[in-house]
Amino acid sequence: MDVNRKNALMKSQQDPSLYHLPPHNLEAEEAIISAILHDNSTLMDIVEVLAADDFYRSAHQKIYATMLELFGKGEPVDLVTLANALKVKGHLETMGGISSIIQILESVPIAVNAVHYARIIHDKGCLRRLIEKANHIVNGPTGLAPLTFLKSYTRFENPAPEIR
Repeated sequence: MDVNRKNALMKSQQDPSLYHLPPHNLEAEEAIISAILHDNSTLMDIVEVLAADDFYRSAHQKIYATMLELFGKGEPVDLVTLANALKVKGHLETMGGISSIIQILESVPIAVNAVHYARIIHDKGCLRRLIEKANHIVNGPTGLAPLTFLKSYTRFENPAPEIR
């Protein structure tokens, strides 16, 4: 290994930015879940802004996706119906049981700024997806010229269509 490559490798291993958590806001995620459980009409305000994959914590993704499914079926979204639906899917126990949902309800005050929190969660999700795409581009196939790789990887008009 040549000296320049060895120095670059050592520098990258010491780079503290490599050890940062991806962008997220768990407080906003819990506030949204709590707000929906307290008032199902909150979903109508945020459904256009927020998708399940915008959530950082996988348990929150599953909870929100299940809430959307219940709401879409016209069923109430409350602690009992949510826990039952998660249990049927086999998710409830893997996320800590009903006590984890109760903990969110008890620890988070009612969110009066749900739309604002939804935008925070969505923006953090977009940043994570952008970082993921950038990492994929940076670590992409080295045999291709950069422009060839970019053209093959993206649609040139919209380089990152999944980043809403």
